[in-house]
Amino acid sequence: MRYRWIIAALFFLTATNANATIFTYEFDGAVTTILHDDSANTFSSNFAVGDLVHGTYTLDDTIIPTFPRPSFARYSGNSFNVTIGSHNFSGSADHRVFNNDLPSINDAFSIINETGYTAPSLGDLISRTFFLQFFDSTRTVFSNTDMVLNPPPLSNFDSQINGLRLDNKFNPDDYGALYYNINSLAPVPEPSTLLLLGSGMTGLVAMRRFRFRK
Repeated sequence: MRYRWIIAALFFLTATNANATIFTYEFDGAVTTILHDDSANTFSSNFAVGDLVHGTYTLDDTIIPTFPRPSFARYSGNSFNVTIGSHNFSGSADHRVFNNDLPSINDAFSIINETGYTAPSLGDLISRTFFLQFFDSTRTVFSNTDMVLNPPPLSNFDSQINGLRLDNKFNPDDYGALYYNINSLAPVPEPSTLLLLGSGMTGLVAMRRFRFRK
């Protein structure tokens, strides 16, 4: 009997470990500026002011920050997925948090990729950077550099800079870039209770089948 209950308990523990540390956030907005167009006008042919932006990013709270300082932390190994107009982009992302870094630097947090990511085929353009950045000039929104697992309302930030850049693969000085504005940012509800219940029931079923086989 004890062995059977251990089997069921393992299912519950597995579900908890697998789902407890991943946080997903959804954002929406629209393109505000075509900052630069490539020489072939491929970028401006595929993106325009007013294009809708919809995406998500995920954070894993078990990630240890690299080179942390009292005023700055960088958490690598997170991810993002965004659709701008009809084009989808996805990849890994850093999560960076600033807390009174310098008198001239605001409290801020960002989701950023500067190393390349998955992008659609758009002529000779390839991925270069993607970023979400929110700033608080009063430097009061954050009191530490922990992961921002519960983002403050966007109204708590007085500025934002969000963008995407694609480079010509033969000439990185020939690029396309845009800015977009985010008007909503919210956690995606995690059906954790359902996940745990489902996994737990699986464990009970497995235990029951084990008993019948005996």
